[in-house]
Amino acid sequence: MIDTHLRCLFDGHEYSPILGCCRCLTCKNLKPYCQYCVIDFHAEHLKQLQPWSKISEWVQQKILSYKNITKQMREIKILSQNLDDLIYPLYINQDINLTYVNLTNLNLLIMKLMKIDMIELQILPKLNDLMPSIELLIKQIKTFDSMILQDNHLQTFIALFEQQEIKKAQESIPQEINSNNKTQQKLEFRNTIEKLKIHFTKQNIIKNKKIKVENNGKTIKSGPDCSGLIICEPEIPTDIISKFVFQIQKHKWVCIGVCHKSIIQKQKNDLNLTKIGHGTYMIENSGSTYSHLDKEINNTEHTFRFSNNDIILIEIYMNDRKIIWKKYQSNQILWKMNLDTTLDLYPCVHIFNSKVAIIDEY
Repeated sequence: MIDTHLRCLFDGHEYSPILGCCRCLTCKNLKPYCQYCVIDFHAEHLKQLQPWSKISEWVQQKILSYKNITKQMREIKILSQNLDDLIYPLYINQDINLTYVNLTNLNLLIMKLMKIDMIELQILPKLNDLMPSIELLIKQIKTFDSMILQDNHLQTFIALFEQQEIKKAQESIPQEINSNNKTQQKLEFRNTIEKLKIHFTKQNIIKNKKIKVENNGKTIKSGPDCSGLIICEPEIPTDIISKFVFQIQKHKWVCIGVCHKSIIQKQKNDLNLTKIGHGTYMIENSGSTYSHLDKEINNTEHTFRFSNNDIILIEIYMNDRKIIWKKYQSNQILWKMNLDTTLDLYPCVHIFNSKVAIIDEY
């Protein structure tokens, strides 16, 4: 019998070592199992139990699969971007009046029409052939999480596992450190998602001082004659998972996310979101994304949207170097992005003719 460092915490299972995991999709019980779990929870699907010795091999196989999937995702993004580059320049104003068109504009219009003719003949049929598969795939992706059943057992296991890890960490610390309450709190605090209470400050408005800070630093607004980036305080902690919330109260153009304050302040009034290295990680209400690091997603447009009264939850995973934006009401993930966590990070909002509020209670 393999003796792993993990032990089963179910009553009556005698703190037995974890022997492997269950791969049955319809099993409602915990995936890691001990010798007693096999009898109590997994007797009806023994062939779908994975021994501990095979889990590393399984992990390596799925790492390769993940790389293959992400490669295909990049190819799809390239296809989408190429279609954008091809189609958007061919926009034709629906109110065009040929009576007043000059010779130059008429020639440009005819060239557009000819290109659209070619697209209809050569590209559109292939896209039409793809659409049924794409629509089916979208439906499958949206319902994918429900394929792996979850119930209260999972939450119980997570709670027990966290208690076990905390207990192990405490036992490994010398007695004099265990007596230190601050260290004790830090152990319990780590790897938990904590609400970060933030506020706007007038001193942190970049580019335009006409933006108004109201409601004790909880609301900002700008009119049609001003736009700019405002950085929130305090700095995002590095030792926890942080989350905070913005509500869109009025929008014409709104970007929300985080930024490197040290980089932004060096740029002063020269913030250029079209090139990487600008110091921000933001998404915009009509689907654009801006990344300090990734040129493939910087200043590009996507399908997500948010608008008036939407509440956007932002989660910062420092250990994973990730930021995630979600619609708070539906828990829908809008976008994910990589972060540089070696530099300072602050929440931020970039607005034009809009109003945004910070919500502390949610």
